[in-house]
Amino acid sequence: MQTNSFAPLIVILGLGVAVTAACGLGYPGVKAADSECLNDYQGSGLLNTESSDWRDLAEAAELKYRLPAKSIEALIHNESGGRSNAISYVKGKPCAYGLTQMTPGTARRYGLLTKADLLNPVKNVDAGAHHYKDLLEANRQQAIAHTYSDYNAGSAAPKDKKGIAIYRETQAYVMRNLAYINRAQ
Repeated sequence: MQTNSFAPLIVILGLGVAVTAACGLGYPGVKAADSECLNDYQGSGLLNTESSDWRDLAEAAELKYRLPAKSIEALIHNESGGRSNAISYVKGKPCAYGLTQMTPGTARRYGLLTKADLLNPVKNVDAGAHHYKDLLEANRQQAIAHTYSDYNAGSAAPKDKKGIAIYRETQAYVMRNLAYINRAQ
């Protein structure tokens, strides 16, 4: 079996749903051609998985954005393997950079305008944590609705395309709870 100089890329979506695309060789049943994404870990690396430096950055993000540090640590670990100089490629072109694998388009929204900004560990983790928080807030209502639905009807109840139990009683229950939360804020 060939050794692998690439790492698996795990993209965290919304509230922790993971989509995995193994990149490179060395993973059972996966060939480099199976994935468009390849992570380049060449260079000396400013930080690595053995370093606690990025954990300190995750703890700073925890305080600033009120996120569990472990959530940011998981993001860093699975996006870049803890390497601040990680660059991912799609069809031969760089597309995501740094510890949190920010794309330039997304990074611009958080003030990262240059490749140097994207590869700066402090700026990258701050922007990645801010983006993660924004995604959590965007998905918050949906997650809360799903939780109320499962609480009322049981998690095995048949769901509609929005993920809410099909029962009218449960749908009304979810709406009442969401309305109450929104009034309370």
